[in-house]
Amino acid sequence: RLAAARGLGDVYKAGLITEKDGKLGLVDDIGNIVIPNEYKSIKPLGNKYEEGFIVGNEKYGVINWDKSVALETKYEEIKPIYGDGKFVVKQDGKWKIVDTSGKSYLEGKFDNVKSIDGENVVIQKNGKYGVTTIAGETKLETKYEDITYTYADNYIAKQNGKFGILNLSGETKLDFVYKTLISVSYTHLRAHETAAN
Repeated sequence: RLAAARGLGDVYKAGLITEKDGKLGLVDDIGNIVIPNEYKSIKPLGNKYEEGFIVGNEKYGVINWDKSVALETKYEEIKPIYGDGKFVVKQDGKWKIVDTSGKSYLEGKFDNVKSIDGENVVIQKNGKYGVTTIAGETKLETKYEDITYTYADNYIAKQNGKFGILNLSGETKLDFVYKTLISVSYTHLRAHETAAN
């Protein structure tokens, strides 16, 4: 049976999840098998089909659109976050970042990862967000209510219920006075200033 890629929206061009004998697979728009029908679950790794697909039975791995295996199916969980050839995985009960060669980064240094932006990683630890490098160098302390990458070395951060922009040197580029701050492109921001009482 062929099914529209459940919940995948327009993640890739005309890819279809297939189900055969209770196992899922993926075919392209002309019927070429991208992922054979061997898995209980298939979901996109990111927003682009080029980032690959998380596949799993009892353990999880990543298969690329070009059919190559990026990560073997040996992880307890894989987060749908991808950046610069690195993946957020859980193995032996611990979260870490791994690359396609199997090298590990930041094992046990975070509770959650929000994004990988080049060599920088937005992490969450003890309910607070910060930015660290893949090598473990702290760029922004884990003391913010939220952090989102915007462009260059700038991040939207939330502190005391208000949003502003910081760079990786910790310099405030836009004061923390906004109720909402949403990145709409790499070069333009839209903000709504909170009314003064």
